[in-house]
Amino acid sequence: MRIDAGLDTGDILLQREVAIGPEDTAETLGPKLASTGADLMIETLRGIETGQVRPTPQDHARATLAPILKKKMAA
Repeated sequence: MRIDAGLDTGDILLQREVAIGPEDTAETLGPKLASTGADLMIETLRGIETGQVRPTPQDHARATLAPILKKKMAA
């Protein structure tokens, strides 16, 4: 995502979906997301360099604000 003046409002460069199973936890998702994110970063940078990546504006009508997580919310 490109950075702009808003909070997470910049254009999307590339994105991937990652399946989250019912057994997944933060501990199991962390490595999946890190690996996917690293691969996507390389693909994005190469795409920018070759001109194959085109920024896509976000649909701000579908945006939601996630609440700040607090310790008491943990199970």
